[in-house]
Amino acid sequence: MSVYARFPQSLLGYSWLLGATASFLIGTAGARDAVSAVTGPKRCFQNQWHNRTGSVSQEEQFALRDEARQMFFAGYESYLLHAFPKDELRPISCSGHDSQGGMAMTLIDALDSLLVMNSPTKLREATSWLQDNLTFDVDQRVHVFEVTIRVLGGLLSCHIMLERMPSTVPGYDGALLRLATDLGNRLLPAFDTKSGIPLSWVHLRKGVMPKESRFTCTACAGTMLLEFGTLSRLTGNPVYEQKARHAVNRVFGEPDY
Repeated sequence: MSVYARFPQSLLGYSWLLGATASFLIGTAGARDAVSAVTGPKRCFQNQWHNRTGSVSQEEQFALRDEARQMFFAGYESYLLHAFPKDELRPISCSGHDSQGGMAMTLIDALDSLLVMNSPTKLREATSWLQDNLTFDVDQRVHVFEVTIRVLGGLLSCHIMLERMPSTVPGYDGALLRLATDLGNRLLPAFDTKSGIPLSWVHLRKGVMPKESRFTCTACAGTMLLEFGTLSRLTGNPVYEQKARHAVNRVFGEPDY
């Protein structure tokens, strides 16, 4: 099946918008190449054209690997330069923004990628900064799902990999797990509802605020088990997994076991 048949209503349906944007930024001639690179049956990387579908040669695998690495570090270095230690980088203004109280969320989100990308020096720098500076004792209301998948999950996944490869960060003493435990405890009040399904927002110091919104999303209600279950297995405290598993069971109308 061609790429056009596979994605008839997605990006290809808006090629005119891509073209208009690219024309504004890089001129008409460059715009044609830019739109073709996104929507055409081939894609260009390192001055070579590669098929979007079909088998992938070893040379193409290496090219795709290098492209992914370059894209990751372009984003990561831009975050460090323009936004760190804010939560996020605003790409248009090139400024930092604290969407979740200022916990260097993008840095935490990138920890396991630094390890996968074989960048131990940058990982050691990031881990050291988090050990010395990160705290969740802040006067801030945060989004439970967002903080769980990006911060709690980021801390837990990196901790597990460092435990398995201790030479990557010599002297690592489990600090990321301690931080994850503190964060998990601060998120638990969101589960204190009549149904046991967590609320979307919780205050890191005060728990659930008076008149807090009672609405939540299916992701927040039904996908917390991975991170909270992992936290229980690593700490030996079953409460995190119990809370998350109960929420999943309530979403699907099943009893607790």
